[in-house]
Amino acid sequence: MEKITKRILPLLMLTAACSQGGQGDIISHLQTGEKLPEFTTWTTNMTNTGTENLKGKPSIIILFETTCPDCHAQLPEIERLHNTSGETVNVLAIARGEKAAAVTAFWKAFGYSMPVAAPGNRTIYDLFDRGSQTGVPQVYISDTEGTVIGYADWKKTITSDEILTIIENHKTHQQ
Repeated sequence: MEKITKRILPLLMLTAACSQGGQGDIISHLQTGEKLPEFTTWTTNMTNTGTENLKGKPSIIILFETTCPDCHAQLPEIERLHNTSGETVNVLAIARGEKAAAVTAFWKAFGYSMPVAAPGNRTIYDLFDRGSQTGVPQVYISDTEGTVIGYADWKKTITSDEILTIIENHKTHQQ
């Protein structure tokens, strides 16, 4: 009986983690082909921004935490993209559940200049993650209309060049 319990319990836990509200629906983060969720937030420099402000140019949204080692690896790539392509690509970093003071100190310590929002809760994060518990960082790449055309998470740091390639490939296929 103990052997059966040890084998079945992990399967039951996995099934519970993949279902929502007992309805059997698979929970998944925002996917390629879907529209960005509607949100508005204030950046730490007091600029109001959100989904509508991101339209018109391809956009990169990174969801992160200042204490996350994988985020520490991903953020410099997004900063590089902001510094080299900021005129043609929107960049927005959104802290998951962290207060503005902590995020502002982190931004200053690392010399980041890309826009960052620290709403102090997980409301915006939850719009993207949708209960999938994927973790951070999560990087979403959207087209000029706000449709997700690329995604990366903590499993692999996506480079600024890879992001630009995704954007260029999307433009090529749209023509």
